[in-house]
Amino acid sequence: MIQGAGCFLKSHSDFQLFLNKIELAELNGADFIELQDILNAAINSMECANTTYFNLKNLAADTPYNQEVIEQLRTFDYDGFLEGKGLNAAVFSRVKGFLIKRDVTGAYESMFLDTVDLLDRLNQIKQDIDNNKIPDISKLWELNQEYSDTLFFGQYTAAIFFEIHGIIKYKY
Repeated sequence: MIQGAGCFLKSHSDFQLFLNKIELAELNGADFIELQDILNAAINSMECANTTYFNLKNLAADTPYNQEVIEQLRTFDYDGFLEGKGLNAAVFSRVKGFLIKRDVTGAYESMFLDTVDLLDRLNQIKQDIDNNKIPDISKLWELNQEYSDTLFFGQYTAAIFFEIHGIIKYKY
């Protein structure tokens, strides 16, 4: 899980640098070689995240759930957590939808599918850059939104497990 998050965050960081260069291209001109290098780094890191989440979802499907954790997921105060932490309600509702049903494998599957979609979008943008064309800014904004939503999905899921771990740890 940590490796997947690390790869995802590196890809997100590279994509933010790519956006920065695109924004400044209007002032400084576009260096398509540099844009290709940055975008390729984002794609390579997302491929790493994709592979890691693929393996994680398969491992989760083959591993019996810890029943104590499953019970905590069933009784967790999702609405209180959402309100107390001031989280993005739309993204959190996706997380809650999986975890309240105790579908940990489904949450991992969702992360995997998100990385598949992100890779597809990154590769579409790469086609423009490889043809020395600045991509449509609305496509970049949509991709940035998807990165953010996926980032928050993973972060909120991890935060709930972190909270549950504390409950179980201090229960005994």
